[in-house]
Amino acid sequence: MLGFVQIPVALAYLRIERQKIRQSFKNAIAKIRDYRFALLGGLFNIIGTGFLWLSFYFAPASIASPITGANGAITVLLARIFVKEKISIIKWVGIVLAFVGVVGIAILRP
Repeated sequence: MLGFVQIPVALAYLRIERQKIRQSFKNAIAKIRDYRFALLGGLFNIIGTGFLWLSFYFAPASIASPITGANGAITVLLARIFVKEKISIIKWVGIVLAFVGVVGIAILRP
């Protein structure tokens, strides 16, 4: 649902740039292979937001929010695995602290 909120913003941008909406839409459909990663990113954004709402349903926000906030640490780890990006000592400390915090929240939960 959150992804659909971006549609009016995109339409307003096209108006500001004085582009014809129909022509821009036709060009986008014609080049859909070029936009496949952007479309997948939008789809995963919608799915991720749905899981965030589910987490708020099953757990209090004081627990679910810090856990979902650890996604930055997970992203850095995935970048290390897939892109072979180097991680500095400070980032490793941040990753460890993020996971210690999540485990601490899970253990100390009333």
